[in-house]
Amino acid sequence: MIPSSCSPKRNTTDEAVPYVFHKISVNPNAGEQFANPVEWGQRYAKFSAPLSKRVPALSGLALPLFLLMDAFIGRTNYSSFLGIEAIHLRRWLPLNIRAFITAIEQHYRVPEYVKASSDARLEGVLEGIIESYAGERGFMGTHRYKVYGFLEVVAKTGRSETNGNSGAGDSEGRPWEEVHHTLSDSMKERLNPYRGQVKVEPHQMRGSFEECRFQAKIRDRQTIDRDPSRSTGMVSVILHQLTMKPTLTS
Repeated sequence: MIPSSCSPKRNTTDEAVPYVFHKISVNPNAGEQFANPVEWGQRYAKFSAPLSKRVPALSGLALPLFLLMDAFIGRTNYSSFLGIEAIHLRRWLPLNIRAFITAIEQHYRVPEYVKASSDARLEGVLEGIIESYAGERGFMGTHRYKVYGFLEVVAKTGRSETNGNSGAGDSEGRPWEEVHHTLSDSMKERLNPYRGQVKVEPHQMRGSFEECRFQAKIRDRQTIDRDPSRSTGMVSVILHQLTMKPTLTS
């Protein structure tokens, strides 16, 4: 068990990024939150496009933050299109960044430590990190839907793939859907070690136990009346053991 003075705290980085995505809007009436998808896709996003086929594209996969998060959560499966590209881009990072990611990957195996500890608080914190990073309502899911809306508009004005070449394999004239499925495969590679083999699309997990696996212990079960045929009852659960608690406002 961990002393109360060392109670685990979650880093808010993976929680803050989805909030930023939600603020971006394609609605012209959204004020300063408005981002013109055509201008973004045809101008600004192309600033980081590869200069030639010999060099990698500077897509989001080139950001050390996400490569580090993959190492932190113990990701080992990189067989998807974006997984292969992530490994390729990682080799182009500066040596000190690659060394740091490798150190986390090889010597600080957090998921294995949490599992061996059998500490409910640590397990809850790790579960929250996984959901915030790779979950449907977390960064990966929010990013996937935001890309879908932007790329649909951009594709109809001439751009058919992202800087990372997602969508280039489309053969039906709907590259935004190809990118949507590509991002889904990448999400499932991260979720599989914690959810088993995910055989459905991430959005099909919404509202189910597979999406949010926080558990509370049952303290008591009682019948609510003397009717023997009634199948309902009152169940009391212990909430103070949950790692995520509701915020009460006056």
